[in-house]
Order: sequence, then C-alpha cells, then structure tokens
Amino acid sequence: MIRHDNFIHYKTGIQSIDDDHWKLISMMNDIIDQLNEDIDVSHLLSKFTKELQDHFNREELEMIKINFPYYKFHKQEHIRLANEMTKINLINTHIIEKLELVLIQHIDTYDMQIGTFNQ
Repeated sequence: MIRHDNFIHYKTGIQSIDDDHWKLISMMNDIIDQLNEDIDVSHLLSKFTKELQDHFNREELEMIKINFPYYKFHKQEHIRLANEMTKINLINTHIIEKLELVLIQHIDTYDMQIGTFNQ
C-alpha cells in the first residue's frame, strides 16, 4: 500500500492531478484494507472505477491545455486501464454470483437431503 509519507514520490507538481492521485490511492488502500478484512468491495470498486474515469477526463483536459506531446499515447494507456478496471469489476461480480450459485445449489441439492432424512 502507498501511504501519505511515500506519496511524495508520486507527485507531478500539478495540484489537481496530485489531488486526484492521492484520492485514488486512498480509495485503493481502502479496497485493499477491506479485502484483507474479508469485506465485500463491490461498491468500492464501482466508486473507484467512476473516480478513475473522472480523473482520466480531467487529466486529459490538462494534457490538451499544456499541449502535452505524448497525449495520444497517454490517452491510450487510460483506455487500457479503464478496460482493466472493467475486467476487475466483471470478475468480482462473476465471483460473487458464482459463489452464491454454488452455495445455494449445494444446499438445495445435498444439504436439504440431510434435513429430509432427519425428519
């Protein structure tokens, strides 16, 4: 995890971008903390993904404003990262749905037989 005292290494010198980065890093740390506590992070991943896209939009406007020469390459990286976040969200949703399905099917198919037998 990246903590505030290590964040200085990730400062761009553009306050709005640095503020966004700190917010995103804080959100990422919250997700990691909750995963370590075995807490569902679906809502945090959704919020993080939206905040990340909002950041990309602000950052791209800043790059256009300063006529950043690597804008197109950087924008492609934003697209790649957005696609990765979409995959992460889909995987998370799929895992939760699959776990629920597997558990319910097991209970319904096998464990209910124990209750029936016990009557």
